[in-house]
Amino acid sequence: MLAQFLLLFILIFPMLCALAGWLIGRKRERARNIFVVAVNFVEFAAVCMLSIYLKTGPVYVMIPDIMGEGLYLKLDYLRYIFVFLTSFVWLLTSYYSTQYLTRFKNRNRYFAFFTLTLSSTIGIFISQDLLNLFTFFELMSFSSYLLVIHDEDQYSHKAGASYIAAAVIGGLFLLMGLFLLFDFANTLNIDLLPSKIEHMGPIKYVIATLMLIGFGVKAGMVPLHVWLPQAYTAAPSSASAILSGILSKTGVFGVLLVSVVIMRNDIYISSALLFLGFMTMLVGGLLAILQKHLKRILAFSSMSQIGYILSGIGLIGLLKDHGAIAIYGTLLHIINHSIFKVMLFLNAGVINRTMHEQNINLLRGFGRNKHLLKLTFFIGLIGITGVPGFVGFASKTLLHEALVEVQHLYHSNLLLVAEILFVICSALTVVYMLKIFITLFVEKDPDYIEQDKKYTNIKELIPPIILGFCVIAMSLMTGPLLRFISRSMEYLTGHESTLEIKLYTAQSIFSAGLVLAIGIAAYTLLLRKLFRRQVEGKLVYFNPLPESLNLEESFYIPFFKILYRSGLAVFRVVDAAILGPADWITAGINRISEIKIRKSKRNFLEEFLQKRAAQKTAKSVEMTPKEAVVPDHILEESLKGIFVGLRYRFNSIIYGIFMFAVVLVVVLFVLVSQKI
Repeated sequence: MLAQFLLLFILIFPMLCALAGWLIGRKRERARNIFVVAVNFVEFAAVCMLSIYLKTGPVYVMIPDIMGEGLYLKLDYLRYIFVFLTSFVWLLTSYYSTQYLTRFKNRNRYFAFFTLTLSSTIGIFISQDLLNLFTFFELMSFSSYLLVIHDEDQYSHKAGASYIAAAVIGGLFLLMGLFLLFDFANTLNIDLLPSKIEHMGPIKYVIATLMLIGFGVKAGMVPLHVWLPQAYTAAPSSASAILSGILSKTGVFGVLLVSVVIMRNDIYISSALLFLGFMTMLVGGLLAILQKHLKRILAFSSMSQIGYILSGIGLIGLLKDHGAIAIYGTLLHIINHSIFKVMLFLNAGVINRTMHEQNINLLRGFGRNKHLLKLTFFIGLIGITGVPGFVGFASKTLLHEALVEVQHLYHSNLLLVAEILFVICSALTVVYMLKIFITLFVEKDPDYIEQDKKYTNIKELIPPIILGFCVIAMSLMTGPLLRFISRSMEYLTGHESTLEIKLYTAQSIFSAGLVLAIGIAAYTLLLRKLFRRQVEGKLVYFNPLPESLNLEESFYIPFFKILYRSGLAVFRVVDAAILGPADWITAGINRISEIKIRKSKRNFLEEFLQKRAAQKTAKSVEMTPKEAVVPDHILEESLKGIFVGLRYRFNSIIYGIFMFAVVLVVVLFVLVSQKI
């Protein structure tokens, strides 16, 4: 009973406290800051307590008659990884925000939506019904939108518009997939869907594609990533940290559910994810090395690292029953990326708050004498680049070994290309991380010697220092961490894994050393030589790509405009074809209804109208119809009323025929889809 209460508590508690914190903040800001940190501490403590109850099995909560099929929550070891990371990162970033946002406006609004976003994110990870998950998914998108536009300048509003547009469009694709899924499976319960969807035929690929698009937008998957660099750059660094470290994982979690759980490692879906994962890795890495804005480099770096995770999900499906090594690598990289990237974004926030600048050309040498900041950034660097001895090396080695296993299983030349791309993308990580670290913490710039005298707030460094200790602890205890991950195998594969993993072999160390050597050589011989130029006697980095080269503005916006205008043109023709004849007929009826009937020559129609009008007149004056006298103008109005009624009935018939045709087309489409 306590376990169920705690599961509901971690969902509802932040939601209620968001409003309470906002009310407190209207009067006392310091009290609000303490309250927000305390709320996140209580949330994290409740999550830690839930781990005790997981030892006896998953925790379930079912509340009927809420949110369609009911509020159906579940917590198992797989979901617990995401929930634990979320509550832990939120605790650190909540404290960091109280220090970082002191010079920002709208702080009270920020903390309210910051806490509300926590509740909706937890809801995504513990939802056992896809409709529940979708509801929390949309709530998270709208609440985090207020974090993206926090500065409320022109750039942040533009970034926010891109963010919310991507979220809404992705949500519509996801909802479309859920409609189809419910229509065919008659349930959205995640545990029941695998057995239902395997009998659906090709329509299941339409459903899976729609859902993967919806989740892929939030994950930042190519080519759906256009919102990502702007949103990460515009948001305050504390919000950028959770956008990169946690909110992107909601998309990853959805992709994992669709590919591995619901579609049961379908080979076509897995192959597509492997391809898209590598494209995301490569595009993100290439764009990261060309940037000169610190947070923009980290944004594209996040995109590249998400590519590793997506390709890992694809490898799980391709390996099927032998996919344990890919599961280990994917889940470990999810944990690593959350810790590394949050630490790096928080460090970027410390620099921005001190210097009010993000251009690395103007920050050269800033951190030479800031040893704690340099140390935490260096730990993030060696972690994310996969230096042997650190936990980042473990996750990348496992993913690489999974890729080698797939190559041995399928013997495809394309997989050889994928292995080469894996090495190139890993080397790109080394290049852009060295670009940041050497520029900010190693090089000297006499013109900016005053930067060394700028102080940094030591309180802001506490969360990055804690995360740095976490990286070291995970590196020293990689074995226990992998054993904990193995408990989530039961949900993904039906049984716990007993795979013995040897990370430090001669081959794995050689591969890591080769990647580091290629990355250092590319940084020294290519990046510093080709992408720097003299400006006023100083060498500065430049971005060779034109500013007009923007996928959103050059493709997506024109594409949707063309689609919208084409739709208008097509439906104008459809409207003319369907409603034109109806307008002609109703116009004719209108003209006929205006004709007046004189009493000069009595006929059947006149007698019928006379009799009908006499009945109404007699009823109103309480006399027999024979005694009633009907004036000519009543007779004329009766005739007009009949034709008006006929016109309305005709319109109703035309509308009914149109709706019947629409329904018939939809039904035929569904029937044909089932037979294909």
